[in-house]
Amino acid sequence: MNLVLFREAVDHISRLSRILRMERGHALLIGLGGSGKQSISKLTGYIANQKVMGVEGRKNYGNKEFREDLYKVMSKAAFDNQKVMFLFGDQNAISESFYEDINNLIGSGEVPACINKDELEAITTTL
Repeated sequence: MNLVLFREAVDHISRLSRILRMERGHALLIGLGGSGKQSISKLTGYIANQKVMGVEGRKNYGNKEFREDLYKVMSKAAFDNQKVMFLFGDQNAISESFYEDINNLIGSGEVPACINKDELEAITTTL
């Protein structure tokens, strides 16, 4: 496929690539809806050979399902040793607690009450 990218898009891709190369690199993209943030992020994830995972809001989607999705993302990164890009848009934020969980994940690397004690012991023995 022939792609034509604007200079600004190439600049954003290079910035995101630099961020993704860093250990525990993360970025917050702010802008108007429809400006191409998700497309550029997906393209950058593809360039960096990262699995792009996100949240798909569906009927009866709540905190429990969101934490299960976060657990899937974290387990891909930890157990399968895959590079993972977690893509979360504002349209997926059904509850404000989603932002708190993401903030905890970025800040400390864990989400409180996401993993129960039995799973935590199994994870510890696996690692």
